Amino acid sequence: GLKEAIQKINRDVSAGLRLSEAFAKHPDYFTPFYTNMLSVGESGGVLDKILTEIATLLQKEHRIQAQVRSATLYPKLVAGTLVGMTIFLLIFVIPTFQEFYANYSAKLPWQTEVLIQISRVFTHYWYWIGPLGVVLFYGWKRFRQTRQGQNWIATLWLKLPIFGRLRRLIMNARFGHRISVLYRSGLPLSQALEIVADTMDYPKYAEEVRSLRQALQEGQSLSSAMGDKSFFTPMLIEATAVGEQTGKLDETLETTARFYDEEVDD
Repeated sequence: GLKEAIQKINRDVSAGLRLSEAFAKHPDYFTPFYTNMLSVGESGGVLDKILTEIATLLQKEHRIQAQVRSATLYPKLVAGTLVGMTIFLLIFVIPTFQEFYANYSAKLPWQTEVLIQISRVFTHYWYWIGPLGVVLFYGWKRFRQTRQGQNWIATLWLKLPIFGRLRRLIMNARFGHRISVLYRSGLPLSQALEIVADTMDYPKYAEEVRSLRQALQEGQSLSSAMGDKSFFTPMLIEATAVGEQTGKLDETLETTARFYDEEVDD
């Protein structure tokens, strides 16, 4: 698919289309951030520098995502093993205890009764488990694709211990890197915010970034607008304020984003 997309881009550019417009025809492979950066590079005559910036940024983000996946692999394996062991106990072990308890007239604790009833479901209606699992899987997949589902999952992630803080740091680092690159490339800050909002994974975070653009148009500074939001860290807000005062917003945001990258690594 990527090979075909590049061949089409080659034909479009040969036919006189701008590079950014040719890339924009293939959103499955090249994000709005990517194509907007290409447009900036073409307009400013610095396409080589912009491509280097894009490559460096995407490498950083890919490395961080890979590290997070690696860090969450062990908990996922443990959780999967526990689920498998629990199902094994419900199907093969609990029925044995159920037969043993049936010989006595003593009333069982309600927790034990619940466990026995769950075991009966697994042993007597096992043929429903497969179809039900498939329905739940595809239902969950569809739910994740909806805006409501994405917001719910994002909120849940942010509330998790350790991993919630990691997610917040990653989002703030991505915001800092991307705004820094776009602003350094000569793009107006309001336009840079709109592009970054379009490329954020979490809808609520994207909404907050878009509201920053609205606040700028109303005359607020970026740092004061960020202070009213819930996703931005105090350090990033302070760095933004310093950058605005010194005229080095791109440098302070990039420095803060790098610091967060290192903190996520640790």
